[in-house]
Amino acid sequence: MRRKITFIISLILFQIFYLLSHYTVQYLNLFFLLTCLSALVVCYNLYRLLMQIFIGQKTEAELNLLKKQQALNAEHLQLVKQQENDLLKTQKQFTETLHTVRNLLHTGNCEKAEKLIHETLETFQRERFHPYCEDNLILAILESRRMLAEQAGIHVDYQIFLPEKSMIQPSDLSSVLFNILDNAIEACRSSEDLKKNLSLSLTTSKGFLSILVRNTKDPQIVFNHSTTKKDSVYHGLGLSIIEDICRKYDGSWQWNDCGDTFESVILLRYC
Repeated sequence: MRRKITFIISLILFQIFYLLSHYTVQYLNLFFLLTCLSALVVCYNLYRLLMQIFIGQKTEAELNLLKKQQALNAEHLQLVKQQENDLLKTQKQFTETLHTVRNLLHTGNCEKAEKLIHETLETFQRERFHPYCEDNLILAILESRRMLAEQAGIHVDYQIFLPEKSMIQPSDLSSVLFNILDNAIEACRSSEDLKKNLSLSLTTSKGFLSILVRNTKDPQIVFNHSTTKKDSVYHGLGLSIIEDICRKYDGSWQWNDCGDTFESVILLRYC
């Protein structure tokens, strides 16, 4: 949007100077010069006004993001409490299973005891909580977006490998993840494909953190650096926020529309 504003103002100024260069001296009277000067002042004020509107919208979008991050912190606390309850429940079930196995062994039914132990181990590996990272805010974002996607019938796959030490501020990384996953979930929802998928990969290579998101989308909707959401202003600014963060960390971004899928590739220097 900033580029569009600059382009429009530059086009107006070009027209003014073009007229000045093609008028003869006899027509360059005081009234004409004052008119041109007034036009320049109007263009300058218009540019400042449009930039203030743009910056105001962007600031409001960032404020809304901070509010969402606070809500995610609250969700994380609820998640921790739920994990504690699940852990107590699992411990109780595990204790009951051990008693059952002991009784089976006392009665000489070793085969059934071995089968029960095997089933218990499989259930534990399948249902136990696998943390993605140690940062509570980022963990809350990943978990909340995963649960939201699965509620919408979207298959989610995470592969998270974060560096132990990073100069990327958690607030910046959480902004990127929140916006990119939010857009990916919305794109999946708009697709009529029965098999909706969303994958997120975070890897490191040569001092850069690579964020790759692939998601299902409606092939009829062509990406044009905007969004089809009702609050398109804020979601359009969401992409702008991501791009600003990429510039901050000497990174890059790519938005690849592949028809029925969409790829978001983000690079951030972390050291």
